[in-house]
Amino acid sequence: VSARLKVEAINWEPIWYKDEGGREKCMEVNVTLVDKNGDPVRGRRIPLKFTLLYDNGQLLRVMKQDILKILAPARHYINPETSSAAVSFRIEDVSKNHQGM
Repeated sequence: VSARLKVEAINWEPIWYKDEGGREKCMEVNVTLVDKNGDPVRGRRIPLKFTLLYDNGQLLRVMKQDILKILAPARHYINPETSSAAVSFRIEDVSKNHQGM
């Protein structure tokens, strides 16, 4: 493996309520393509695909992926000049007992 994606939260609140702040309220992450030393890898335009996982130590895939709403633009790529992409998203169905997990 010569590169990996590093995902960092952008200004996340300690507790996030999906129903407070309207439909425009979202979470944001910065995704950066880095080499084995953690240095940015420039010059590569990499398409991004998003998958919602449970944060329960097992990283199981959520069955209903349509609850993950990626906000504009329609397609996200790693910018070859900056080696990163900013991504905004919402999770439309949030519950501690979601799908029996």
